[in-house]
Amino acid sequence: METKVVSSFSFVAESEYAVYFKHTEKNIAMVKFKEDKIINLERAKKIVEQMESIMDTRTNCYSVVEAKIGSGISNRARAYFAAVDQFKTYKKGIAVVIKELPQRIIFNFYIKFNKPYVQHKSFDSIDKALSWLISIGA
Repeated sequence: METKVVSSFSFVAESEYAVYFKHTEKNIAMVKFKEDKIINLERAKKIVEQMESIMDTRTNCYSVVEAKIGSGISNRARAYFAAVDQFKTYKKGIAVVIKELPQRIIFNFYIKFNKPYVQHKSFDSIDKALSWLISIGA
């Protein structure tokens, strides 16, 4: 099932720490962090820039973020993602696909302490993440 879901996304770009995709029918962007890569503040800003270039920010936007094994995020990058001003305007939901317990702990910490503007929810598969985004309006 997950293969079918992923096939509904088309490749857009790749950097040294992430791969970006756009849903073929909906205003959903997906970023897959590469294994063992840490997202610092500089990378976080580039990720937001790339995601904005993928989506139509004149309407509601949604994202899937997949954290690969060993990937992580710095405190400054977490704070930046939580407070991106543009997200208040157009971003309506972010589904985070998590495979490891340490990432789940960081995600829960992020939600509780960084208090992002945008509704977030974590999942164990892209299929479940996409279903949730569609259920909230994607």
